[in-house]
Amino acid sequence: MRRWLLLVAIIVGSAFGCNDGNETTKPDPEVVLPIQSNIVCTATEHASGIAVTWTTDLPASGVVYYGTSSPPTDYQWEGASLYDTDHLVNVYGEPSTLYYIQVKSCVWDPERTSILICGAKQPAVPETCRTAPYVDQDLPRVRWVYPREGANVGGVMDLKAEASDAWEIYGGGVERVSFYVDGNLVGTDTAPPDCQDDTHGPLYCLQQWDSAQEPDGNHTFSAHVYDRAGNSMSDGINLTIDNRPRFVEWVDPRDGDVLAPDWHGRVELRVRAWKAGGFPEQFVFWRLDGVPIQGALLIHCEGTWDPLIHCRQWYCNDVPAGTHTLTAIAGADITAEASIVVKK
Repeated sequence: MRRWLLLVAIIVGSAFGCNDGNETTKPDPEVVLPIQSNIVCTATEHASGIAVTWTTDLPASGVVYYGTSSPPTDYQWEGASLYDTDHLVNVYGEPSTLYYIQVKSCVWDPERTSILICGAKQPAVPETCRTAPYVDQDLPRVRWVYPREGANVGGVMDLKAEASDAWEIYGGGVERVSFYVDGNLVGTDTAPPDCQDDTHGPLYCLQQWDSAQEPDGNHTFSAHVYDRAGNSMSDGINLTIDNRPRFVEWVDPRDGDVLAPDWHGRVELRVRAWKAGGFPEQFVFWRLDGVPIQGALLIHCEGTWDPLIHCRQWYCNDVPAGTHTLTAIAGADITAEASIVVKK
């Protein structure tokens, strides 16, 4: 067993080692070592890669020595057969780094076919190559935030998108976010702090965009993020623009009426609200003396089939006696309002 272990150790040591790269195995007199020429190193597209090529006058195998100091000591075997005269080895290190390169070629000892005989490392003065820098090919991220998908919008509003880039820690990052409507650029934001909140990441905004620039109807809105390397990504939604004028009028109570709550302290409020063309308006907001009314419950409007009527049940026990102003506001973006004075 000891003889076998000794034999294995001799074979491995002979095949892979010229220990630190400065020794050359002494061949038998009949061994002819290959002559190396055309030693070239080239940075590859991979940020940390170097391709080393050379030729030999005889079929041979080879090993590349590389490192950030001279002489280089790290090594990479060719991994090909011993029947090549054109050689290529790819080695990898750190990006944007200068490396020293040397090669040596090897042949089998004809008397001992399991042992490689290697020549000296060449060139005597190592070649130098600088690896390429990292190239940002990762797409930035973007997510449309506001308005929400499918919303009906009108008037002046902010368009918002959340955007980020993983390369920011390497000097990359988001360069800009551009907003488009139906493929047409409507604005760009390069500074997210203007519209941050506590629930999203970095927000980019097109503030005070006037939807009246576009015709009423369905439109595609999109946000396109661009990073500093030129990569881009987009996210979009569909919105309905509706800038038709709104109208609202009080039905009950009337201006000058005295409120007459029922025994539960409830008063029914009724208004008629519509859009130009006679279309019902979905949203009505209620105020008392300029303050939003709390607890005004949506109820079925009994005694009428008018689709424009909105009815609310209001508990007004806490309203002090005296004269008050009731206001109804029709519409969420494009609005109209009507006020009446009542007594309690």
